Amino acid sequence: MDKAQALARLGIEPTRLTRFANINSAKDVWWADIPLSVLADPEAESVDLALFDERTSELHHLRIPVEFLNENLGALHVRDDVAKVSLELAIDPPDRFRNVVPVDSGVTFAPFLVRTI
Repeated sequence: MDKAQALARLGIEPTRLTRFANINSAKDVWWADIPLSVLADPEAESVDLALFDERTSELHHLRIPVEFLNENLGALHVRDDVAKVSLELAIDPPDRFRNVVPVDSGVTFAPFLVRTI
C-alpha cells in the first residue's frame, strides 16, 4: 500500500503532518520520520500516522499530540543530520506501537490509536 491509498482508505487529507509506513523490509517495525520543524511549529497540534500491516491488511491510524512528542524527545532517536525524529514502532502485541529505538526508550504510542480498519 502507498501513502495515497492509505490516506484515502482512512478518509484523511495528506498534509505535512501525516506520515505513512509499511512494515520495514529489513526489520519488523514501522519506521516514520517526523521533521523537527513540525515539533517547533506552534500551530501544529498533532501528527497522524497511517501504519499498514500487509500480513493482515490492517491499517492503523494514530494521532500523536505534538506536545507528547516534545515531552518525550529525550527518549526518542533524533537524527540531527536530517533534523528529524526517527520512530521505529514495534508491529506485534503486546508491544505494538512501542518505540524500539533507542532500545528501552519506553515510549509507547498505543494510547493514540484512533482506529484500525
